[in-house]
This record gives sequence, C-alpha cells and structure tokens, in this order.
Amino acid sequence: MLSGGIIINFLDFKIDDSLKEQLSVLENCSRLPHAIIINGGSREKREQAVLLLSMWAVCGESENKPCGKCKACINAGHKNHGDVYFAQGSGKTGSYSVDEIRKINENAYTKANSAPNKVYVFSDADSKLGVIPQNTLLKTLEEPPKNVIFILTTENCKALLPTILSRATVFNIPGGEEYTEEALENARLIVRGIIDPSEIKLLFGSSCLTQRDSALEVLPLVSLIIRDGLAFYSGGKPILDGELAKALAKRLTKSRLIKLIELTEQAIVKINQNVNLNLLATWLCGEYRRISWQK
Repeated sequence: MLSGGIIINFLDFKIDDSLKEQLSVLENCSRLPHAIIINGGSREKREQAVLLLSMWAVCGESENKPCGKCKACINAGHKNHGDVYFAQGSGKTGSYSVDEIRKINENAYTKANSAPNKVYVFSDADSKLGVIPQNTLLKTLEEPPKNVIFILTTENCKALLPTILSRATVFNIPGGEEYTEEALENARLIVRGIIDPSEIKLLFGSSCLTQRDSALEVLPLVSLIIRDGLAFYSGGKPILDGELAKALAKRLTKSRLIKLIELTEQAIVKINQNVNLNLLATWLCGEYRRISWQK
C-alpha cells in the first residue's frame, strides 16, 4: 500500500455519497491500496471514480489532492498523462491479452516519468480480463512494485478470480444492487455481536452465514456498517446505520475497524472459493472476537 496522508478532494466529480464515504476511509487509514476495484453502478460513475483516483495519484500537491489545477491533474483528467496507462484491449471484444499484461507487468517496475505514482487502469475487467490474463497480472499483484496503483472497474466483481479479489480492495458504487430488510437485520445482528461482551450474540447472529446466498448478501452489508463506524471518526455521514456506526467508533479503534473490514472481505472471497460454510462461520466468529477483544 502507498503510505502518506490520504486526503481526497472530490472536486466536481459525480461521485455517489456512498462511494465518497468509502473512499474517505482512506483519510483514517493514511494509505492507499496498491490494487483497487471500483465495482457496480453505471460505467459513467465507475469512470468518474477512475479519473478522480488517477488525478490524486499524479497530483503534485502535498495536500488537498487532487488540486485539479496543476498540469498533472489536467492531463490525467483528459486521459493524457504519461504515468497513467489505460489498458487498450484488442479484437472485437476489446479483451486484454496476455502479451499486454506482460508488458504492463514489466513496465510497472520502472520509475514514473514525472509523477509520484504510476497508475494502470483496466476498465470492464469482469468482461475483458480473462482467466489467463488475470493469472498473468496476479504475479505482479502478489509482489506489487512501490508507488504503483492498479485500478480495475467491474459491473460484477464476483466474476473475477478469487485470487485477484483477495489482493485488491473493493469499493462499491450503489445502484442496481439490492438487499432485503432481513439481510440488513442479520448484518446488524452480527455487528452487534462483534461489540457485545458475550460471544453468544455473535454466534447467534452468524447462523445466517451457513447458507451461501445469505452469506453473500449479508457480509457486504456487515462491511458497509463497519465502514460507517470508520467514517464516523471523520464526521462522515453513515450509509446504513448511524447508531451502530457510533457504537463501533466508541468501542473500537480505527486500526481494529480496518482489520474487521479486511477480515469480512476475506471471508467473502473464501465463500466464492466454495469453502465449508459451517467451518467458515466458526472461523469468522473467532477472528471477529480476536480482533475486537484482544488486549
């Protein structure tokens, strides 16, 4: 991950409040993931997020980035910056070839021309990045170069290989995805169980995770609620549950909240790898308790 104070100036970009809250978590983390997946929403909204992050990565200002005024920001905003590379794809489908990925892998280890970071963008990765190219890119994601950011946009990130998902941070754009009130309440039960002194409440709340469809609906909501708690530190507006956000921020430190988010996303990846769900629920409860209550 790239270190440094992460303060994102959203300028006039059309970024959903939900995504702003998720990205604002970076202010608390003071770090930017080396691999980012912008998932969901419309293609236009995903591309807006890509341009914003690209401008942030190359902006020469030390604070209030991106400034939107320097030459680097202007060029990146017009997709014309030498250190921001948009994968081109080939053929009728515009798929990314293994040869192109290999060239990107090699180029990623060279220094940026003028910017503090280099950026590589793969738009519509869920439909254009095949299994073999993903495995080729994985070699670089496993041992990422310093000051390099990979940004993938997807309509449905679950179409990517679990190994890619496990090495990237997913930021979801609202729009199109729906959840039931039952799933939201189950997510709340799990989060309440995480911060409750008694382990019984967490075990009870996690019973819904033994069914794959339910787990894949509930765990992303758990992650969003925990992100609410992290955003609470910076005075952000909660996405799902303000009361639980306040309770999380009161009970847990920022670093522990970050670990809980990472653990939840790791569990989602494991579910897509077809692990035993009973064992996963037991493991997840234990890890939630360890992170929340260890001294």
